[in-house]
Amino acid sequence: MKDARGVLVASFLLLISAVFTFLYGGVVAFFPGLVNEPQPLLSTILAAVTLLAAFGIWREQSWGRPLGIAIAAVLLVRDVAFVFSGRPVEVVSVLLDVILLYVLVRGAWGLPGRPVRS
Repeated sequence: MKDARGVLVASFLLLISAVFTFLYGGVVAFFPGLVNEPQPLLSTILAAVTLLAAFGIWREQSWGRPLGIAIAAVLLVRDVAFVFSGRPVEVVSVLLDVILLYVLVRGAWGLPGRPVRS
């Protein structure tokens, strides 16, 4: 990634996503519409892969950013499915996933058009 703040923000958001995925994995449906019952094992695996992506981004490994983008896309699709299944409280999670995906795809934190500081 181009920006140290982008690395920090992306790693922090991935860590938060991993913690909430792990904590709520045994309580809520894993993926509304496809898997409508709680799946603690699948949620734990998703949380572990999310932590692995955060570690890869933090250590600036070449595989960290693509893995983070893939995980952020999966989390975004899952949270949008939650919103459409009647859980409007997940809108906040959707916004956080959009911010995470933006930071990972752009490679920096901040608005486009501004120079990236190192």
